[in-house]
Amino acid sequence: MEWPFEIGSRYGNLASVVSLIVAVVGFGVTLWKVRGSRIAAEQARDLARESQRAAVRAQQEAREAVARVSSRLLYNRITSAIRLVRELRQACRQQQWERAIDRCEEARIHIGSLVEDALIREEEKNALGAAVDDLKLILGEIEAGAYSNAKSVTTKRMRPCLDDMLGALSRMDGRVRSAALELGHGE
Repeated sequence: MEWPFEIGSRYGNLASVVSLIVAVVGFGVTLWKVRGSRIAAEQARDLARESQRAAVRAQQEAREAVARVSSRLLYNRITSAIRLVRELRQACRQQQWERAIDRCEEARIHIGSLVEDALIREEEKNALGAAVDDLKLILGEIEAGAYSNAKSVTTKRMRPCLDDMLGALSRMDGRVRSAALELGHGE
């Protein structure tokens, strides 16, 4: 009865060797999978970092675009205010009092809206506030003179006041135009 033990022993040894090979191969596959998952995790981190950098770049580009648009809008609003004050002066010179009243009211509203713009400097806000107050006085003078059928409504004080307004608006126009051009070079 030795042969069944001999067969069992031989197959037992073979089974042990096969088990050892399977264990070694399984361990190797496990190490390979762990290494693969580590590489995938590193790639995921790199991708996340790149996504963050792209998001920061996108935010910066969006801020620059908003700054360009804001600057151009402010430039257009200042240009409109200059046009209104010039038309007011012209209407006064031509003694077109109804037109002068309309332009004065429009200029007050327009300049008043500029005071709260974030791109306007503090000293410019002060000048704009004074211009709104001056336009209120000028409007009163024009209305009083127009309704009394006076030939000349424009006072000596009115002309320099309008000239000062144009000067202040022109300086703002130049500053904002320069800023808009500088921002535009970034495109």
